[in-house]
Parts: sequence; structure tokens; C-alpha cells
Amino acid sequence: MKNKLLTSGLIIGAMCVGYGVLGFCQQEVPVPIDENIISEIGLVDENISWVWGEVKNVDYISSKFSILYMDYQTDDEKELVLTINQDTKFEGISDFNSLKAGDTVGIDYLSGADNAIAKNVSVEKLEEPSEVSSPEASSSIQPDEIAAMDVQPEPKAE
Repeated sequence: MKNKLLTSGLIIGAMCVGYGVLGFCQQEVPVPIDENIISEIGLVDENISWVWGEVKNVDYISSKFSILYMDYQTDDEKELVLTINQDTKFEGISDFNSLKAGDTVGIDYLSGADNAIAKNVSVEKLEEPSEVSSPEASSSIQPDEIAAMDVQPEPKAE
């Protein structure tokens, strides 16, 4: 009985190993690359950089603007001039004409030999600081209620 059980276990084990090897021997079918899809979605460009800063000035005629940003490697404030083109996308504003000096922006841009081209301009809407309330306004006790309280005077130090 042990002999038959051992023999059947070896046969089943050999079959499992054989099918496992066949699974690894299959060649992967290459998937053809559709050039139209690549041109639609665009490849990730290694020259894209990101910067965050404040718009210094905007030249609507030449479609350029400059921002002041902090270079954390040198701890210096620097200026970067960016160009807008028809592929530039905007977030937080409708178009380039809505951009103004003083706006806080995050920008994805391509660095070229001659200029930097903005790919995505995201204008951040900073929250208005809430009005600081006075201690009287934050207290739920009204002045006439304070007068009505029975407050014991502090003992005088002798």
C-alpha cells in the first residue's frame, strides 16, 4: 500500500513540475505600439521642471511672465521668465489674460536652451485670514452677567 501511494505521489509531483516548466517556456507575445496613442497622450518628458512662486510681472503682448521663487539649493530668491503657448493649460484661472502680478503659482515647465515654456500654470487661491475676534466677542458671558456674579474679593497681602 505504501508503495502504491509513494508511486502515485511521485507521478503527480512529476506532472506538476512538468506543467510548471511548460508555463515558463512560453514566449511573450510582443504588443505593437500604436504611434497615434503615443502622440495623443504624449510621453513623459524628462526636461519638465516644477517651480512655485509669485508672479512678478505679466507681458500679455509677448505671452511671457516672470515669477520670483526661492532656490533652496542656494537659499537665494531668483526670477524665472516663462513663455505661454497654445498647449499651456491653466488651473484656477480661465486663461493667460486672467494672470496678474502678485498671484501665487505652481508651474510645470519645459526648460529649453533659449527659454522656458509653461506647460501647466496653477494659480493658488489663498484663503483670506479670518477676522480675529476680540476676547469680549469670544466670551459667552455678557457684561451685565459679570456684574451680577457674586465674586469674593481677594484677600489683601500684609
